[in-house]
Amino acid sequence: MILFVFDVAIRRLYLDRAEWLKATEPLRRRLFFWRQPVRPAETKESLAALLSRRGQVRAEKTGAGQPRPELFEPAQPVAATPPVAAPTTAKASEAKPAAPAAPTPAPERGAHTSRLLEAKRRASRKLDQS
Repeated sequence: MILFVFDVAIRRLYLDRAEWLKATEPLRRRLFFWRQPVRPAETKESLAALLSRRGQVRAEKTGAGQPRPELFEPAQPVAATPPVAAPTTAKASEAKPAAPAAPTPAPERGAHTSRLLEAKRRASRKLDQS
């Protein structure tokens, strides 16, 4: 019954393509939701406004261009201490001299893992000797 009314309306009323598209636009928008209409690009104006605002905020917050010498001063004054000489004892001559450490070949630069493994081996040897 509904199709009969629709059929009669189409045959008796003359609607051109533009009027049909305009009348069915809400229906097509809901049915074909993934086809969004192309919007004009307003990015240049809004991007320029955002960039200028960012520059203003950075200038206010960080004080760009104003050096702060207090950042480079030490928090506590540095006191120069003279080097302390090692005390000499009479038993120093009796003490057994420490065995010179075996020179280890320097691993290639950038071989981080191999350097870590070598340090681990040296630490385990020290523990074994103790």
